[in-house]
Amino acid sequence: MKSTIISAVVALFLGLSTQNVDLGPAYSVKITGTTQWKEIKRIEKDPVFVEGLEFIDDTTLIESVGQYWGSQIRKVKMNTADSEIILEHSLPAGNFGEGCTKFNDFIYQMTYREGNVYVYDANTLEQVKVLKMPKEMEEGWGLTHDDTHLWASDGTDHLFKIRPDDFTVVEKLKVKDKNGKAVHYINELELVDDHIFGNVLPLNIIIKIDKKTGQIEKIYDFKTLFEAQMERVDEIGNYWDKTNNVMNGIAFNKVSNTFIITGKNWNYFFEVQLQ
Repeated sequence: MKSTIISAVVALFLGLSTQNVDLGPAYSVKITGTTQWKEIKRIEKDPVFVEGLEFIDDTTLIESVGQYWGSQIRKVKMNTADSEIILEHSLPAGNFGEGCTKFNDFIYQMTYREGNVYVYDANTLEQVKVLKMPKEMEEGWGLTHDDTHLWASDGTDHLFKIRPDDFTVVEKLKVKDKNGKAVHYINELELVDDHIFGNVLPLNIIIKIDKKTGQIEKIYDFKTLFEAQMERVDEIGNYWDKTNNVMNGIAFNKVSNTFIITGKNWNYFFEVQLQ
């Protein structure tokens, strides 16, 4: 998924030549990162291709798993040092699971290019209905919500405010850096108060966006967490795809006032406190 974008951006950062690819937005974000955060602990997890993550109570996450013929929506129980899958539901073959969020009594899960939005009973994960992706969105990437609406990303420089009943767009928000430059490739999302936190593909960073203006207020650089994940991979001897298995997954715990952060096929949930 999104491998062309990932390969091109990684090539730029490694000093390799690229042609006909506009990487300005991602590059400008990369060089202005901050490390104003603190790691609290690491929790072992099932290494899956994470595309969405959100707390539904103080110890339970919903996790969207991507990849064709392997996509799922899961409930994951957080323990002190590890985590366990307590409920899961597989998507129909040929659907690539993307961002997910719980709104009222339902869980919404987008798909990448299939145009489907699956709606589940929040308790049982039984499918309730299937909505269609709005024409304004090029693809399904990240998903979160506020008190009245859903918010989604599609890999462009826009976020979309969406009606939960029919998944229609009511507002488009352009995301820009402090110099007014558009920032593309916004992936997984998490809304906290008046801000939306987002991963930027394929970087190991999180941006803090004012949901009213689209202005990026802060950028958190989590390169050291990626390096910790790499060390874990070396320990267990697994094959590792650096290009695609980047950071993706943000979940805010209202009780502890901390974030859980992870990535695609990562072995850890990292609990962190942002400053």
